[in-house]
Amino acid sequence: MISTVQNVVIPTKSLDIPAVLLVPQTPLPTLIEAVAADTPNVDGVEVAPAAGAQSNGTKFPALVVLHDIYGLDEATHEAAQRLRDLGYITITPDLYAHSGAPKDTSSDKAILSFMLALDDSRLISDALAAVQWLAQREDVDTTRIGIIGWGSGGAYALMAGSCDGRLRTVIDIGGHITYPVLTAQKPGSPLNFVADLEGTFMGAFAGSDPTLPKSEIERLIARLTEHDKRGEVKVYPDAPPRFWRDPALPQTAQLWRRLENFLKDNLLEFEASDEPIEDYPNEDARLYA
Repeated sequence: MISTVQNVVIPTKSLDIPAVLLVPQTPLPTLIEAVAADTPNVDGVEVAPAAGAQSNGTKFPALVVLHDIYGLDEATHEAAQRLRDLGYITITPDLYAHSGAPKDTSSDKAILSFMLALDDSRLISDALAAVQWLAQREDVDTTRIGIIGWGSGGAYALMAGSCDGRLRTVIDIGGHITYPVLTAQKPGSPLNFVADLEGTFMGAFAGSDPTLPKSEIERLIARLTEHDKRGEVKVYPDAPPRFWRDPALPQTAQLWRRLENFLKDNLLEFEASDEPIEDYPNEDARLYA
């Protein structure tokens, strides 16, 4: 695929944040057909050609991509490129521009210690600045902007998604749902933000992650259901923590097939209308596993 890759900066109130911008150049209808034709059926899920899908002239759907605890590493770049190849403009901001990257990621304890020191309000603000930056581009369809976060970035995708009604889709891949303690930097858990989500939600979690017990995921599902949110939550049995970083795992392939379909249905083919948000097609099962 012909595309452009740019290193850009996103202005915020206190600091310009470096980010990586990926822009697809292939006409969108052609791209959708090519992706669908090359995507095998995995775990009973397949990507079907999107007949008649339009790119709205030169405008594309867009995604803010939030990195995991490891920062803007190769896995993050590969994920953003894969999303670009599916037809989305992606912007991946460096959420550690203020704090610096963690010096030790060798253990869950070290990772948790670094995460708890991060200022949630600042990182949420930075993620929202990336949304605003995208919305000002002439090649972005502002009715089709989403946000996706991997690992620790998933929690910030959820929290930022509750703060900006322009986000049609919010995707949390393995983010923390609650915090062990609340502090000045962590005044409220990601779970507290669920009620204010407006876009469709997708959550995907490892079934064998000791830092994210089944009870936490059940709390998330209960809160989403309580507030009548639309979307899905999927747990991948026997998948290790951060399984999505290993493309050889079958659960990773399954996750990407599900992700492709979810984005296609809720962002790529989404068309703005005056219909109320309650008129969602899956009225009988707004949230499903």
